This record gives sequence, structure tokens and C-alpha cells, in this order.
Amino acid sequence: MAIFTTTSWADKLADINQELIEKYPHVKHISAEDFTNQLNAQNRSNVILFDVRESKEYAVSHLNGAIRVDPSIKADDFFEQFNDELKGKMAVFYCSVGRRSSRLINRLETAVNSNKNIKMLNLEGGIFKWTNDTFP
Repeated sequence: MAIFTTTSWADKLADINQELIEKYPHVKHISAEDFTNQLNAQNRSNVILFDVRESKEYAVSHLNGAIRVDPSIKADDFFEQFNDELKGKMAVFYCSVGRRSSRLINRLETAVNSNKNIKMLNLEGGIFKWTNDTFP
């Protein structure tokens, strides 16, 4: 049974993030530090946070103010449900390590019309990195 140190987890999350950058080159990422700086620099109402995990995961823990979105939601259904809330906002998506949220952003960006003014970002390292870096 392997026991992971903080460093090995950090290295593993960095490897996963690099894999996601290569697999989804159009998906933009934001670090936890940059995200919290953005929240401090602008009105929180200009940011919408999406948790892209299963309901059981969300029930255990989630970031304050996050809206849970099914990881397999279709782009049309997502925009039908959230289009009005998204206009002119920064949408930050996260999951455990970034795979499901990157996959969803990729799907959404493929469906986004040029007239939608939506900035979508993936939280680098997901909630695991957020927690490991001791953000609230």
C-alpha cells in the first residue's frame, strides 16, 4: 500500500494538469491563487462557480457558492439552464482533479456561439489541489 506525501500528490496533480492541457488545448485554466485574487479584485457577483462532480461528492464537500452540475450534462441543456446567469461573467469549473471539468468546458466551448460573452476557466488541480494548498 503506497502512502503519498504532499509532494508526491502535488507532483501527481501537476502531471494530471499537464495531461489536461495537452488533451484539451482550448480549455483555459486558472490556479487557486489566481482565482482567489480574481475574487478579491472584482465583485463576487461577476463570478459563477460550477462543481462538476456527482451529487454524493458534492454532498461531502464543495467550494462555497458552487452550483453542482452533472458531469455528463449536454451543452444545450447546460446553456438552457444557465445562459442568463452566465452572460458577461467569469465561469470557473472544478471537479476532483480537473478531468471532468475540463471535459465539460471543452464540450461547452464547442457549442458556444460567438455571440455568447462567457469566459470559462478550469480550476487547476480541482478541489484536491485547492484543499492541499489550504484554501478555504
